[in-house]
Amino acid sequence: MKRLYQIVFCLLLFMPAEVSSQSKTIRVKCQFISSSAEIAKQFKTLQFSIDAIASDSPADANGLFYAVIKENAPTFKVALVNASTYKIVYPRNGTVITPKYTENIVDIIIEPNQDKKIVEGLIGVKKNMEEMKRVLNAASSSATNQNEYLQARLDSIAVNLQNMYSLNDKELKSASDMLKGREEVFPSIDTTLGVYINSFYNLLESLSKNIPLAIQNINEARISINTALTICGNAYGELNRVHHTLSGDIKVYWKSEELAKNYDRITAIALHDVHENYWKRFTAIKTQLNRLMLKKEHEDAADKLKNWKEDYNYEEMTDKIAYLEREYQSLMTSLKSQSLLIKN
Repeated sequence: MKRLYQIVFCLLLFMPAEVSSQSKTIRVKCQFISSSAEIAKQFKTLQFSIDAIASDSPADANGLFYAVIKENAPTFKVALVNASTYKIVYPRNGTVITPKYTENIVDIIIEPNQDKKIVEGLIGVKKNMEEMKRVLNAASSSATNQNEYLQARLDSIAVNLQNMYSLNDKELKSASDMLKGREEVFPSIDTTLGVYINSFYNLLESLSKNIPLAIQNINEARISINTALTICGNAYGELNRVHHTLSGDIKVYWKSEELAKNYDRITAIALHDVHENYWKRFTAIKTQLNRLMLKKEHEDAADKLKNWKEDYNYEEMTDKIAYLEREYQSLMTSLKSQSLLIKN
């Protein structure tokens, strides 16, 4: 009998533990969106890969699908399969930051990239032709007639390419400058707004997690909350510092007063409606946390923090930041899809 117990014990010891081996998972709701009606028609048949535990690929006709990921996974990646004429333009490289709240829909923006290809192609052709002409000019004088003929042919090709897209030299130069400017400015617009929104989400999450624990371990809770407050405050400061400059850059490189005004509207929501409005609430919460450290005031402060979510309208704050995130993602879509080939 003892031998049987030993065998059973060994089997249990080396048997994979189902509970410990299975990580908790969450379902993240995602949606493909595009400003292109042609791409939108293909959502249901769109082939894509995803580095999650599972997904209900393909998406439905509205581009909706769910990604099942590990609960603590910070990101997951979506990639299009055999897509030659369009690509995921947001989030960058298809890398999705796991949303703080699973009820939020993650937008995956797909757009055609023809304008950029056209502009880059024309610029490349002109550079190559200029180099070829330079080489021809350096050739021996005995080949002068042949050189002149080749130069004329190269000029003709360049003219035909530009005529194909109805672009003169000035317009091509403008498109080239816009392309370069956008590639420099877009990451700043994306980062400053995106980092602020994520830091605000993290702050709300820190408050939700640590305030109930503060009564038992005030020091650890205060450190976590103060860290989140500092990060959010720094993100606010950076956005506040650069938003006027970036608004001007949108006018220059996107040639759109409408997009610049939309950016101004969204940053105003972030800086004023969200940050300045709600920071007073965070300051009040911090005051109560400080009172918890005082023996005489601990009980009263703990009582005032008991219903802090209701007292400080936590749900309103989460709704507002979720709205800001949707507006921000919509802006990123518009900036990415705006044509480079704008006639003067």
